[in-house]
Amino acid sequence: MLATVASLVQALEVARLELGTNATLVFDADGTLWSGDVGVDLFSAVMERGAIRELAVPQLQAEAQAAGVDPELPTVDLARALLRANELGQYENARAFAMMAWVFAGYSEQEMLQFAEEVVLDVRLRERSFDYARTVIAWARTREVAVKICSASPRSIVEVGARAFGLSADDVIAVTPAVLDGVLTPELVPGPLPYAEGKVARLREHLPEAQLLGGFGDSLADLHFLQLCAVPVAVKPAAALRKVVASTPRMLLIDGD
Repeated sequence: MLATVASLVQALEVARLELGTNATLVFDADGTLWSGDVGVDLFSAVMERGAIRELAVPQLQAEAQAAGVDPELPTVDLARALLRANELGQYENARAFAMMAWVFAGYSEQEMLQFAEEVVLDVRLRERSFDYARTVIAWARTREVAVKICSASPRSIVEVGARAFGLSADDVIAVTPAVLDGVLTPELVPGPLPYAEGKVARLREHLPEAQLLGGFGDSLADLHFLQLCAVPVAVKPAAALRKVVASTPRMLLIDGD
């Protein structure tokens, strides 16, 4: 059913009293804390600036071959072709989301954070943030309920976006490139990608003692972790998730504004 912010908070309060300690809220980030996809925002910015570094190119070419894209294209054209292949369903989401993080291979950790900060300002992410989320997070603080983000977007930009909600890097689980001598590499840290079933695995890994009080997702891929939450919330859901909402009595629907 379509919930108001007040009824959502009330449902969370009732569930909190039932769960007791270690109650935690988990947001997917894109589509639940803000509109749009910050991973795509970040990837679009590095293409527009022609700022993909040489260290990422061999792995980009390998991804192109796997996706049926010409690996001999110039670097920026290659990146655009991979994005297009993903949009057409020819390059699977999990690989695309991973690529959008490790494509910054060659950047220092500080350069990566600075780039993400610039993109957050350029795309006006604060203006795209949802008021309902601010209200829910404010309520969580008054009840000593932890708030975490589990996202398939790159960690750098999710961390920066999270600051607007008073959340820190410690509150973020996201796609994270491996680092060698302070420089990002064209691969990820070991572990499942926080997407679909992988999101459940990462939550269990990072929050083994948490009671999942509320979960906020917007796509069918989020259903895996939403089903673990006492109060699952579909935020402006995509069509596939919206169909599930109709057949799941305990799942709340909120418009995100």
